Amino acid sequence: MKALITSLILLGWITVMSPVNLYADNVAEEDYDVELTESDNNDVVIRDPQNKGHRSAPMLTSCTISYRNGVTIFSIEGTVNIVSYEIWGVDEETCLGVYNDERMFLDALYSSKGKYIVVFTAADKKYTGYIWLE
Repeated sequence: MKALITSLILLGWITVMSPVNLYADNVAEEDYDVELTESDNNDVVIRDPQNKGHRSAPMLTSCTISYRNGVTIFSIEGTVNIVSYEIWGVDEETCLGVYNDERMFLDALYSSKGKYIVVFTAADKKYTGYIWLE
């Protein structure tokens, strides 16, 4: 009986003292809420570097990007079927990757930290927004 109690105490001590892997700072656990601007696929993007003219604020569409649950766009039109996923630098000139697969997109996006532009292309619309991975 004494040997059994000693074994249980030793087992409990080993369990408590064994290293535990904690991933408290794992970026893949983060969900990001992103505001997207919506445009038609045939729209030509015209940049006005001098900010001249009168423009109204674009209508924003909410989106959640989650490593576990994927990309969800909350459109008033219902479910959005994304055909391609793009990651751009914030300079709007450097394309860091174009993906047809959501998992490949998420792996690439979550692999590094920084500020990026994400572009989701659906059959008839494009959704563009900024994401900051810390």
